[in-house]
Amino acid sequence: MALQNIQSLERLSLENNDLDDDSVDIIAAVFTSNTSMNQLWISSNLFSPIGLSKLLKPLQMISTLEVLDLANSNLSPQVALDIAAVICSNKQIRQLWLEHSNLTDNGTIIILNVLMASMYVVVVLGLSHNHITCEAAGEISTAVSSMSYLSTLMLDGNELEVDGVCTIIEGVQELNWLMILSVTDNVNSEEEEEYEVLKTCFTDSTKFKLYM
Repeated sequence: MALQNIQSLERLSLENNDLDDDSVDIIAAVFTSNTSMNQLWISSNLFSPIGLSKLLKPLQMISTLEVLDLANSNLSPQVALDIAAVICSNKQIRQLWLEHSNLTDNGTIIILNVLMASMYVVVVLGLSHNHITCEAAGEISTAVSSMSYLSTLMLDGNELEVDGVCTIIEGVQELNWLMILSVTDNVNSEEEEEYEVLKTCFTDSTKFKLYM
């Protein structure tokens, strides 16, 4: 039986398959036929932003997703808007993985602005190894402070620098629901000394496990 004819998929893993835009129509048809999926992994493929947008459109017709993995993708601001639309349709998403995906400040803020609404229940948010800078730090802090289900936030390997890391930690350090915040590899060599001082200040003062 062809995959696109199956109508009872609950979990689908297409990660690490070198899939590209030539596969988009077939995969989109699978999504369209399986409106009860709750876990979807499509990370580490070769889709262009245009291809990803086409893939995400039918996911807006699903309301049951709990896990969405788009890591190692090329997430342009337009794709971020499409992800935001998918989130709006799938209010039960608990894990959202977007690491290594070329997310900029703009795309990150688009997604976080949706997640700030109280009806969303994201528990794990992976944003590591993107292009998130200190310019977005304040908005990240504000958003996380509104995400009362979030327990794990991964921001490693971005471009937050000392100021951005400090802004985020200060903004969320009193949250009772956050359990893990990871912000390693966000500073350049010129900031290392200042960063070591920052580590000393924050490591024992937060209510959650902090990885710096």
